Amino acid sequence: MIQVRVIVCCVMMGCIIAMAGPGGAEGTQQVIVSDDFSGATIDPDKWSVAVDEKTGSFARIEEGVLHVLSCDVSASFATKAEIPPEHIVEFDYYQPSDEKRGGYQNSISYHVTQKVPGQPWNAPDIVWYLQSDGATYSTRHGLWQPRGGTLAFRNAPDRWYRVRVVNKQTLTAITIYDKDSGEECGRTVFTHDRVVAGRIWFTAGADGKGHRWGFKLDNVRVATPRAELTEPHPPILNPAPVQVSEHWRPLKIAGREFWHLATTRGTDWGMQSLPLFAEAAWLHAPADRERLAACRGPFTFRPPRTEADRQLCVPIAREAGERFLGFYPPMNEWGDAFLRFDTEDLISRKIQTREEGLAELERLYYESADTAPIPREVCALCGYRLFHHHAFEWGARAALAEIGENIPCTNLQLAFIRGAAREYGRPWGVDLSSWFSGSMTAYGYTPDFFATPKGPFSGHSVSLHKRFSYAAYLAGANYLWYEHGPVLVVNLNDVRQTFGYAADEEHNRWMLSPVGEMAQELFALAAERERGVPYTPVALIVDFAHGWSPQGCTPHLIYARLPLTKGDHMLDEFFNTIYPWNPARAYDNAGAWETLKNEQGYLVNTPWGDIFDVFTTRRCRTLDGYRVVIMVGTVDIDEKLAGRLRDYVKAGGSLVINAEQAAGRFPVGFLGVELTGEKGQAQAAVCKLDQQSLKSAPFQYHKAVLAGAEPLVVEPDNGDVLVSKHTVGEGCVILTTPSYLLDENNHALPLLSHLLDHLTSNLLPIRVSPGAQFLLNKTERGWVVGQINNKGVYKPTVGPPQVKPEEEVMVMINLEGKATTVEEWLTQQELDWRTQANATTITISIPAGDVRIVEITL
Repeated sequence: MIQVRVIVCCVMMGCIIAMAGPGGAEGTQQVIVSDDFSGATIDPDKWSVAVDEKTGSFARIEEGVLHVLSCDVSASFATKAEIPPEHIVEFDYYQPSDEKRGGYQNSISYHVTQKVPGQPWNAPDIVWYLQSDGATYSTRHGLWQPRGGTLAFRNAPDRWYRVRVVNKQTLTAITIYDKDSGEECGRTVFTHDRVVAGRIWFTAGADGKGHRWGFKLDNVRVATPRAELTEPHPPILNPAPVQVSEHWRPLKIAGREFWHLATTRGTDWGMQSLPLFAEAAWLHAPADRERLAACRGPFTFRPPRTEADRQLCVPIAREAGERFLGFYPPMNEWGDAFLRFDTEDLISRKIQTREEGLAELERLYYESADTAPIPREVCALCGYRLFHHHAFEWGARAALAEIGENIPCTNLQLAFIRGAAREYGRPWGVDLSSWFSGSMTAYGYTPDFFATPKGPFSGHSVSLHKRFSYAAYLAGANYLWYEHGPVLVVNLNDVRQTFGYAADEEHNRWMLSPVGEMAQELFALAAERERGVPYTPVALIVDFAHGWSPQGCTPHLIYARLPLTKGDHMLDEFFNTIYPWNPARAYDNAGAWETLKNEQGYLVNTPWGDIFDVFTTRRCRTLDGYRVVIMVGTVDIDEKLAGRLRDYVKAGGSLVINAEQAAGRFPVGFLGVELTGEKGQAQAAVCKLDQQSLKSAPFQYHKAVLAGAEPLVVEPDNGDVLVSKHTVGEGCVILTTPSYLLDENNHALPLLSHLLDHLTSNLLPIRVSPGAQFLLNKTERGWVVGQINNKGVYKPTVGPPQVKPEEEVMVMINLEGKATTVEEWLTQQELDWRTQANATTITISIPAGDVRIVEITL
């Protein structure tokens, strides 16, 4: 049985080391050696050169390039500095065809200078070695052995390549790119013994009279990755103690905060006693009092088909109270179903305004929700469209955000639905779809499991399933539903047939699949640990009639029908700034494929952390606790909302608002400036907080006269105010005057991210080095920091994932306050942490495509 589990976990998870695109997730690096060979001679402080000039061999700089030639004997060129095991080597390489005749060949290798004490070492002092024909060798358990290889320069000599070597403690990955085009030409990964330090050697090996080998080298860089905190920006806001609003606490349903919302109790697979199923909530519970009496968890009902069933399930739902999550599925994928261009157009008339679009959306919602036996008491699921607030406003009992599938930017989905749930005080969850652009993850037998659209190597990778699941858990979801329930299990006979064995009755039994194993571990963890309250001190307010969805949710129009205004482009740019899922704006109206291929663009590493909740203009009754409120896009601020925002600021909140949004809504005494009605144009801004100059494409701004506010950012030539701060009561108003913070191309101004740097500078009790997504939760004992590395696993729609293990990232966490204990939940690994001067610093490595959770007890 152990052997079978190894097969399932290794093969069906698809943990295959293969080619992937250029780039890396190493984060900050400390450069050890850097040389572009621009000097007249080789720098003796950087390089050790060994050549026999009697034979005609040489190593010399010619026109800014190092040229190494060996005749009859080897010539070598090595770093003087010792290189630690964790390092990155990058260099340009050129092999002239007329300097490649017979004998040995060129190579790059890592030679030991210090090895691990007590380690057996019978091999040469070379840890790993790569020949120019692609052959690789390395020491493993002290023995020197060939490792195969797929890299070679020999197919196209007389051209420049860019080579990238990422060396980890026991693994090396080498990738070759065409220098001109950037195209990947080859990649290899191999293991080796653990060492302490060594040197990088470039060798031209010639063996025998008349033999010669040579190469050219340029732009060599050797660096070691390290976790390093960036210097905090001067803060705009005054320091304030951490406050956790009561509205933020995840609701408890039937005594628990987090449930597996399962489509089955496991009876189909004989696994009903397994906690993953036995202790789950029910999606589509049976309308049977006796069966429900044995289940004390939450549940939903399918809408009854007969009046008798209706008569039965209505009183059950009434009696269940909080345990009843609503009728499902009258509102399944409701927002997208109403708006999708490739389905029946349910909007009965052509809309002219977003208010008309909202009215039609409301009408259609009620038409569906009122078909439930208890009208409007539904569990509303929405994926591509961000209408969670609307569902709660119109009566939904609970809501689900669909993630996965081809739905871009999961971070954004979680921010919208969590903000809606907190505003309305309702439970929320996540529907995790394993569907991926025409393929779906499944573990049944198929003859060609590498190519089938429904199989273990189709749909989403196990890595992304895991990251989705833990992100939802840490974000405060009340329930998690694996939409394709069978993805959690696998039949032993299917595994046997995959490897050529016949199915038989003896092996006709079920066990958890790799996704099921992960899910079981997650729910066991949730039962044992206090995840705390997701700490999100920034509220973002969008218009209730926004009708917007991110690029990739086709068609990219307001309510799928109206063209985007400049304010709508602010929604695009603002959310793509805080969640950079589409940094190149690679978008096609035919779908989100360009942004989501290889599973990128779902969960993304975040510059400021997942610290945002999204509200709409309809309510905004629970703004207390949020340190900052930012208005995003075109917003209709009526007098009621204006009054709430004034009260919020006077009580100590900070409101960030654009001149386009504020004009005519607030008095001069509140804004601290008078908007003159005139406009100016600029191409640069200067921040008075740090004197940084921010250049951009031309942009328009509203001219303003200071009336009590202080200028934070100004136009450099005439001093016009671009950002101001005005103290009002215990809080402040921060006004931005560039039109929606966009340039003339409707792209975000550099000012936007710069302003966010200053706004968030002292909002959190922690600072985290870049390179991973992080979520922060407050517990009674301290803090929980979730770290998700969204790089290193690249999966096509059909086929095994391509893993770059070298994209492991090292992260540093700095916490204000002295910790008493620091613990990693998922691996229980020993962490490097230290406390001094009333601060705690923690360093942790997060493997490619993986998750770590650190609890800090104060």
